[in-house]
Amino acid sequence: MSKLEIEDFEPISTIEFHQLEMEAPTYQAGEIDVCRKFYDYNKNILIDPAFVRNSDYCMIVAKNDPEDTNLTYID
Repeated sequence: MSKLEIEDFEPISTIEFHQLEMEAPTYQAGEIDVCRKFYDYNKNILIDPAFVRNSDYCMIVAKNDPEDTNLTYID
């Protein structure tokens, strides 16, 4: 994947989006540029990343430990 585009993210409902935020071990949510940066910084260490979006935001969820100090999050 050379550059993440909005089409790379599976559309889900806002309710499903918020459920994933609460249940996913690791996630980064925000505008597409935030998700791009997060993916670019972490693509070599993300475990089973999935790309989803609702009507407002994109999110990348992964199975990494949330305390993984190797992950770089975008503020």
